[in-house]
Amino acid sequence: QHAAGGSAEAIFMLAPMLLLLGQDPLMLPGLEDQQRYFPPVFATSVYLALAGIGSITMSPAVDTGIRTWSQFLLTALFHPMELKFHIMVLFAIGLSLPSHVTFLRWLWNQRPRPSKGLVITMLLNCASVLLNLAAGVWVASLVPLYLNGMGCAFGLIQYFAMKHVRSVGVKII
Repeated sequence: QHAAGGSAEAIFMLAPMLLLLGQDPLMLPGLEDQQRYFPPVFATSVYLALAGIGSITMSPAVDTGIRTWSQFLLTALFHPMELKFHIMVLFAIGLSLPSHVTFLRWLWNQRPRPSKGLVITMLLNCASVLLNLAAGVWVASLVPLYLNGMGCAFGLIQYFAMKHVRSVGVKII
């Protein structure tokens, strides 16, 4: 977000274009048809995670204004409330990443995973949403909440896709 100079929400506008580029066999010749959705989802997840970390570390919890890394470190050292805010938000972002990794692994090889793993990652996302709401993240940035929402959506998509594959497989047998 800060490096690109734009809004982190712009990735949602770029994701369909990345999807179209991912479908082109000349751009990414090593990908099979099943793996064509991996690049845009990977790019979106990584960008939102990095933008969330960047927006939270560069936005203050107490005061307002543009800050540099040195100002951030000095403020974090001398204001324990702000340090607590940043640690909670970074922990919440970390809690939402396992669902993204699980979904990306499933997109890559399309092998069904145990439903217990999906339930655990969904619970981690719910805990992450609660941490973000408790920390007051929406005041500083909505990016961590987008990351949580995408993680919940990924879990639901993966669950229903695996359920559909199982039901089709049972009908074939």
